[in-house]
Amino acid sequence: MAPIVVGTGLLAGTLATVPAVMAFGVQTTTVLFVLSTTTVSIPVLAAGVVGAGALAVSGSTVLKRYSGHARTRLERRCLAAARLMVFGKTGSPEENSILNSIQAMVLRAGEARLKDTR
Repeated sequence: MAPIVVGTGLLAGTLATVPAVMAFGVQTTTVLFVLSTTTVSIPVLAAGVVGAGALAVSGSTVLKRYSGHARTRLERRCLAAARLMVFGKTGSPEENSILNSIQAMVLRAGEARLKDTR
């Protein structure tokens, strides 16, 4: 669960860097309420784009890697639960399970059939 939270946090960090990079990379100045100039700092914007890209790639890689692990764990748990339901915990004849219930129904049906034929 923790790696998925980390991957999601990294992707959320990517979204949080966009306004910060824009705020630090673009400066606007106004002179006498008439003349306005905008200065763009290319190194700051480039560093922000590289940082956001690194966060996005690492976050998506973490999510991709651990979603497969989660799917495999879920598959194993479902198979174990199905085996428990069908065969019981230990597989002993006294234990209540689907297999034992089916065998008991077949035996009862067979006994009833034998009684009917006599």
